[in-house]
Amino acid sequence: MKLENRQLIEIIGVLAVVISLLFVGLELRQSTIASRAAAYQEIGLATSELWFQLAHNRELNDLFAKIVNGTEDDYRNLNDSDRQLLISLTIGSLRQFETIYLQVSQGLLQAEALSSLGYDAFLRSNDLKFMWCDVRPEVGEPFAAYIESNGMQGCN
Repeated sequence: MKLENRQLIEIIGVLAVVISLLFVGLELRQSTIASRAAAYQEIGLATSELWFQLAHNRELNDLFAKIVNGTEDDYRNLNDSDRQLLISLTIGSLRQFETIYLQVSQGLLQAEALSSLGYDAFLRSNDLKFMWCDVRPEVGEPFAAYIESNGMQGCN
C-alpha cells in the first residue's frame, strides 16, 4: 500500500509540474502577443504623427514633395534652411525605421513588420537617396549596413 501511495503522489507531482509549465508557456505567449501589439500601436502612432506633420504644414509638405518627385540637383540647390528641415524630417523617419529594424532583429516583431508598416518603401525613395550621405552618421552601423544592403549607395 505504501508503495502505491508514493507512486500516486509522484504522478500527481509530475502532473502538477507539467500543468505549471503549460500555464507558464501560455502566459509567456500572451505576453509576447501583447508586447507585439503594443509595439505595432506605438509605431503606428509615431508614423501617423509624421504624416500629420506633413499634412498640417503646407510649406514642409511642398518641400518634401519637391524632393520626392525631383532630382538630386533639386535637393542640392535647396537653401541651407530647407535642406536642414528635410534632413531633420528624414532623420526622424529613419529613427522610426531603425526602431522597427531593431525590434525585428531582436525577434520582438516579425520580419514582415518592415514592409507591412510601409518602411520598406523608404528604401526606394528619392529623398533618402539624395540625403543618405548627410543622414547616415545619425543611424547605427548595423542599420546603415541594412539600408545599403537594400540598394542604397554607400558614402565615401
